[in-house]
Amino acid sequence: MMGLFTPREIPAEATEARIALDRGLIKAFYLVLTVSVLFSFIYVASSGKTPSMALFLDVLVHTLMVFFFFLGAYLYAKRLDRGYIRNASTWLVVAALVLVAALGSVLLLKMGLDLRYYMQPEVTGESFLVDLMAAYAVIFATFIWAFMISFGVIGVSCALLRRDIPRLLAYVGRMDTQDHSFKNKLAMGTFSIPSIIDVHRVEVGPVPARQDFPYDKLRQNFLFIMYFAVLIPSYVLLNPLFLSQTETVDLVSLAIGASLFIPVAIFPFSIVIDTNARAVNPCRDFHLGRGFRKTVMGFLGWGTLVLLFILALQITTLMDIASMYFFYLLVAVCIAMVYIFIYYNFFQNDLVNDIVERFQSFKGV
Repeated sequence: MMGLFTPREIPAEATEARIALDRGLIKAFYLVLTVSVLFSFIYVASSGKTPSMALFLDVLVHTLMVFFFFLGAYLYAKRLDRGYIRNASTWLVVAALVLVAALGSVLLLKMGLDLRYYMQPEVTGESFLVDLMAAYAVIFATFIWAFMISFGVIGVSCALLRRDIPRLLAYVGRMDTQDHSFKNKLAMGTFSIPSIIDVHRVEVGPVPARQDFPYDKLRQNFLFIMYFAVLIPSYVLLNPLFLSQTETVDLVSLAIGASLFIPVAIFPFSIVIDTNARAVNPCRDFHLGRGFRKTVMGFLGWGTLVLLFILALQITTLMDIASMYFFYLLVAVCIAMVYIFIYYNFFQNDLVNDIVERFQSFKGV
């Protein structure tokens, strides 16, 4: 494949080296999460502001963003040679897109449309070129901030999946579906395995040792990410409790901050699909990834969201709600694209092959 997106040969790297790094990432994440929760409680209690769940979540999200930014920068430096797409090409495309975004934001701001929800540039009025340069600097810095945070979040998510998915698949392959213990019910519920299926064993693969950039998966996974990016933050944007306690600008900022963590919701079932994991039985194999996807996507209900929307209309107007969603979704689409690029360019191939390899070692345990 020729052109800008030319897959690069991925050098061999020991699975155990990645597992050793994963252990450190997971320990650091648990420690930082604990400290961040405690810090958020202390801040809310001592800030002098009216204590609220929205304030607590806002502090927690932004504290975690700092950790994931530095972690992402570290992981990006370590995985520069793991991507299919040349880094120089990537950043040239980003620079061009940021220029277009800066031009659009300056024109909109000069027309009087307030975009300053989250790290947005301001119009100085000195000259169009000065405003454009200022907007470019702010938007480019914001992109790097979001890119590194996303890299860190994906790195920790892949570490957890590499540790847990092989063991979980191996357990499903050994369990007795007629045994109605809590552990078995939990495993069957996770993968939406019907009780009538008699699981003889679980098989994974085959998968190629090295894959090209999976363009065919981009559209589907982008839509999955947007599904969660719309659904989950809506519990913040439409929550009457938050609307009555917090300014609209703060709510959108919280939702945008949270959107940097939401796309990982697709990774568990996506990686099980990519490993071609299936429960083998005499009639027909049951694909565990599809069952996992059904469970995850059914976890949150749209019915609750409709109820929140109706309640939110009692506090704010339909135009205010539409405005919140417009600015939020504008950013959420960009974040979804960043997640898709980072995951499939730097992580997915290693993760798939490591899970298949580790699963084989766990099968006999």
